[in-house]
Amino acid sequence: GINAEYMGPVPPVAPQLAVLVEEHARIRRALESLDPCTWSAFASEFIDGVHHKKEDILFEALLAHGFPSGQGPVPVLQREHTHLRHLSDGFASISCPAEREVMVQRYRALLVQHLEKEEGVVLPLASITLPAATLDQISASFQRIDPQ
Repeated sequence: GINAEYMGPVPPVAPQLAVLVEEHARIRRALESLDPCTWSAFASEFIDGVHHKKEDILFEALLAHGFPSGQGPVPVLQREHTHLRHLSDGFASISCPAEREVMVQRYRALLVQHLEKEEGVVLPLASITLPAATLDQISASFQRIDPQ
């Protein structure tokens, strides 16, 4: 994982993006408490159905504001979203509990590393790179995906 002590303090996340950090906390709580069967529904409905849709909006804004599209943090995270989605889609097709447990553990391990990259690199960079008007547009798009 990322060694926060070595890297130093992480810059704050813009208020418009704070909902993503809050959702990361919700995901971490679910990682600790849900069994593999319940986890697969949570991954499909919340992580893929709500959270990653919001992050995809952020990633597109970052690419539109000059972040590299061929390499770097955004395409890495986009590929990880695709990989996580494929893993979660596969949960339902596994009838053997032991195999499902192995797949869920792989998903969880990738997800933890993924969240660290987003919180330690991409969200702070987005917060200091994107103009306030763009952050406001992103926040409004988040509200359309998940009105709270």
